[in-house]
Parts: sequence; structure tokens; C-alpha cells
Amino acid sequence: MHLDRTVSHSIPPSLVKRLPVGIHVIEPSSVVGSEVEKCPYPNLPWSYLFIHHRKMDQLAARLSHDGIPFFIHRTVHYQRKRRGGVREVERPTVSGLVFLQGDSTELQRYLNDRFPSHYLVKDCSTGLPAVIPHSRMEPFMRVVDSDPSRVRFLLKPLRHYADGNTRLRIVSGFLKGFEGYIIRIDRDRRLVMDIGGMTVAISGIHGETFEVVRDNIPTAVGTSSSAETVKPSVHRALSSIQERIDASFLTPRTSSDICSIVNEIELWQERAMMYSAKGDYKTAAEILFFLIENVDYHYSNIISPDITPIMTAVHIIWSLVDRILGNEDITDDTRSMIESEKVSHQLMFGYLIGKE
Repeated sequence: MHLDRTVSHSIPPSLVKRLPVGIHVIEPSSVVGSEVEKCPYPNLPWSYLFIHHRKMDQLAARLSHDGIPFFIHRTVHYQRKRRGGVREVERPTVSGLVFLQGDSTELQRYLNDRFPSHYLVKDCSTGLPAVIPHSRMEPFMRVVDSDPSRVRFLLKPLRHYADGNTRLRIVSGFLKGFEGYIIRIDRDRRLVMDIGGMTVAISGIHGETFEVVRDNIPTAVGTSSSAETVKPSVHRALSSIQERIDASFLTPRTSSDICSIVNEIELWQERAMMYSAKGDYKTAAEILFFLIENVDYHYSNIISPDITPIMTAVHIIWSLVDRILGNEDITDDTRSMIESEKVSHQLMFGYLIGKE
């Protein structure tokens, strides 16, 4: 997905100023310049959530009213008018993606109060809300603010790009400190890196200076044929039902191990649909979404044995999520929560579910 233009917001409320290049900025009336450079809370981190696109305007208005800093990407699409000519239509670049600035615990409490059943996206390694330091979020916003076409969201995880590539760190310019891999995409060299668990490619880095990263390389990065190195040594904060699911994900060494894993996944699929039949759609969705997360966590960097049957099982999981959403008696809040989670998983695990 390419970013062609952005609408960004920085609160507290404010005065609306239209810029000649078509980028809209909401900023305090006492401040001159972009909200990216004049952010009122430079020490606070960022988190993000996915919300149904129909609720985005409502969320933006509420955040503005309550003084919560937020950032939304919007892409301009051109549509032909029936009577000739074209018109510009702004849409969220990534459907439902909203960045919020503040302490993640406080932000979740705010969402619980104002927007029940909506949750900050979690880091799959820790089970806690993904946190982006402002020192990383600010340059990212500045890139989008100055030239949105430089940014592209990718569906594969960062470790997918590690095989055969050297991890580099930028040591010049305002992107200084960013780490990732130089990958050629659409005949252009881009820095592919992680932003809060999302994989982002940034172009226009030809004039930057890089150094090789030799320390603190995450264990999850890299591709290995050794099954013993699959599981990162990171503590994961899991719910009781997630712990039970995780316990059934063994390290595969043979094709029969793969069959055993698929059988366990199918059992959990059946349990999820039993919860759905009882009207407990939240638990059903939790099981299905965690199965997808766990396949990525445990098996995304396995070369041998062949895990194609596991990937096929993931496609079935995805269809079961749609089946749950097809229930007519599901409440609006629960439906919205599941739809938002679905968009989140499609963005982060699209390479598993075939949504690229």
C-alpha cells in the first residue's frame, strides 16, 4: 500500500490550517509549523489500534475533544464524476489504523471508557500493547508529512527479509537510528524496518550513511533450517486459554510432527466454533486469532520440514472468522471488535492468510 497523501492531527484543540500542498494539519493556534516538529508531548510513546472505518470520524472527533494526540494516514483517490471531471476522495491508507500518543495503560483505559471493545494492538512477543518510542514515531511522521509516497506498508514480517541480507542502522539525517534491511522493491532501494510490529519500507535513503548492526540482534530475526532455533527466548504474557493453545504447538522435526500440529489446530478450531455456537463470540475469535499469531511466532522461519499443511490450516482459520462475523445475533460492539482485529491480523500476518 502506498501513501500518496496524509491527513494528520495533533491535539490539544486548535485551529485548522490548510497547507498549499494539500496536507491538512490541526495544531495549537500559538504554534507555527507542522505538528510533527511541534509535538506537545515529545517524551510520550505511541501505540495504535484498528477501528472499523465507519467509526473513524467519530473516534477522531472524540480524540480531538478529549485532547488525545493522534495520527491518521489518509490517501487521496481520484474518482470520475458522472457528468465528467474527477473528484478527490480521502480514505484511510490502512483501513482503520489510528496511532495514539500516551501511556499505553492510560490509553487502553480511555478506550475502555469511550470506545468499549476496542483494544490497542499487542506485541505478539510480549502480549502487551505495542509501543513506538516518540524518537521513532516522529521521523516516521515527518517522512509521511513531507513525502508520503516514500512510505509503503508490507504484509510480510521483518524477519522475512533477513535471509541473505545484512541488518543496517542509519547514522545520518533525521532517520538516524532506524534499523532494517536494504531491499529492492519496484526497482527502488528501500529500508525495510519494523514500526510497532508493522513492516514498513521507506524509500529515498540513497544519500544516507549506514553502519552494520552487530549487537542486540533480536533472536526472531533470521531464517534458519534448524527447528531448535525457531522459538525466540522472550517472555509472553498470555491468557489462560492462550497458554493452553501455546502448549500444543510443538517443535516439528518430521512430517508426522506437522500432522500432529495440524490435528491440534483443528481441535482448537472446533472448540472455537463451539464457543461461537454458544454465543461466546469473543472467546471464539480470541482462539482463532491467537492460532494465527502462534503459527507466525513458532513456524514463520522454518524451512524444513515442509509446513504447507499448517499454512492450509491457517486459511481455514481465516474463513472461520468470517463465519463468526456472519452470525446475525452478534452485538455491534463485538462485531466491531472482531472486524478491527481482523484488519490488524490481515496487515501483520497477510503473508500467512494469502491477503497480499
